Amino acid sequence: MLGALTLLWGRDLAGALGERTFGEEAVDLCERTAGCCGLVVRATVLLGVFANLLQLSLFDRMRSTSFSVSLPLFPLMLSAALLLLCRCLQRGKALQDDSDSII
Repeated sequence: MLGALTLLWGRDLAGALGERTFGEEAVDLCERTAGCCGLVVRATVLLGVFANLLQLSLFDRMRSTSFSVSLPLFPLMLSAALLLLCRCLQRGKALQDDSDSII
């Protein structure tokens, strides 16, 4: 579910970037998307830890057990990629503003 949300945010960002690369709307959307991607990463890790702790706390009630630690890599990779893209676009906007101020 978190991966699907990340894909939707990426779609919105791609639509905003299609109009104008460093427009104010796109930069604001980059900031919001970067914040949301950070939340997705934290939520993914916390949900994984919570599920493992829940399994550990119910250990004596389970009929069969198997121990494994798994992290959902797909939402993490999507969020990290979108976060890096947003950071790159924010730095590009800052560089363009600096260049415009010199000219």
